[in-house]
Amino acid sequence: AQTTFAPEAASGTVDVTFTFDSSAIADGTELVAFESLERGDVELAAHADISDEAQTVTVHESAIGTIASDGLDGDKQVIADAETTITDTVAYTDVLPGMGYTMAGILVDRESGLPILTGENHDYTEDDLRTFMDALADALGAGEGNGTAVDMEALSALFEENADLVDHMVIASQAFTPED
Repeated sequence: AQTTFAPEAASGTVDVTFTFDSSAIADGTELVAFESLERGDVELAAHADISDEAQTVTVHESAIGTIASDGLDGDKQVIADAETTITDTVAYTDVLPGMGYTMAGILVDRESGLPILTGENHDYTEDDLRTFMDALADALGAGEGNGTAVDMEALSALFEENADLVDHMVIASQAFTPED
């Protein structure tokens, strides 16, 4: 990054803003900013101290943790009924306050890892569901060999190509803007 400026006094400050995709950088990685002051093609000063704490920031990956419970009474027992509610309370850390996020979830069978399907008039095999879930994991960046970046284009295409299957899945989402 660079910033061009014309100082109004002999001493002062100027911001140099680095804008980049840090999603593939490992959690806990320390990044150090090195600076150089130039006028024309002549370097007048430099500050490149790898140990300078004031020049160092640490990358933190956003994380979530959840607690699912019966939406009726808050316990862990859900009674089979035509209208069942499960509340998944999701705690998040290391997000950007004031930015819009969407929390989304899919109910899956714990034993098989396959999505729960509701309604009638569907004829999906276990192989169909596994293929969909593998493609979903890849789009979400959770597949084998992937980083953690979500491929929104692939995710949108997957949901469009499998619209009928998605209509039978139990999916919920909530948009929110965190204050902290």
